[in-house]
Amino acid sequence: MKQAFIPQNALRLSALACVTLLLAGCATPPSGPGAANQDPCDVVQTGVTAAIAGGILGGILGGRDGAARGAVLGGLVATVACVTMNAQSRQVRTAAEVDRDFVRRNGALQRTPTLVSYTPQLSANSVQRGQPLRVTSAIQLANGSVEQINTVREELTILDPEGNTVRVSGPRYLRAASAGEFSNTFNVTTPAPPAAQGFYTFRTQLFVNDRQMATRDLRVQKVWNESDQTVRFALAQ
Repeated sequence: MKQAFIPQNALRLSALACVTLLLAGCATPPSGPGAANQDPCDVVQTGVTAAIAGGILGGILGGRDGAARGAVLGGLVATVACVTMNAQSRQVRTAAEVDRDFVRRNGALQRTPTLVSYTPQLSANSVQRGQPLRVTSAIQLANGSVEQINTVREELTILDPEGNTVRVSGPRYLRAASAGEFSNTFNVTTPAPPAAQGFYTFRTQLFVNDRQMATRDLRVQKVWNESDQTVRFALAQ
């Protein structure tokens, strides 16, 4: 019986399709029973899946050596594509205090809620490996004379150097139920080995009464220092 000949291009297309399916499954948030207990940053689960995908593609494109290299790179990509996060919020001043200050400076409240000030920033320029980077924000909100503030939500989204959203394990937003002054902190920890170097965007969004009030982008350059095992961050100009 003659053995069928499969063109190399066809093999490559098949491999790419397989890799795409595997990584799509890896990147899809868990659903169904027990989904709440599944960590989207599970390094074992996602690392094995991506390593298999990388090995398949590497094997097709580069033989045995290519398969080994692809498996290693695939595992690394899965490991660095997700961060863990926790968030904390503290009310510094009450709604009455902020409203009173606003009236003293401006004569009266506006009809709708006012964003008096909103300043996100990085708390440090470098962190030790495995330690969290803190993104802090100072928020002042005044009520409207007609519309009171009932819900406040701040979200943090991280974009990698390619512009893709980095997956997050843990809450990436904070909530409040009134006007006032707030100090919010997002603690972001990347796994070891540290995530890819390059320019990252830390995007914060502020919603008041379910309407977006502001967006701020912190464009940060990330550099891994092997000598002292620190990750250094610098705000891009």
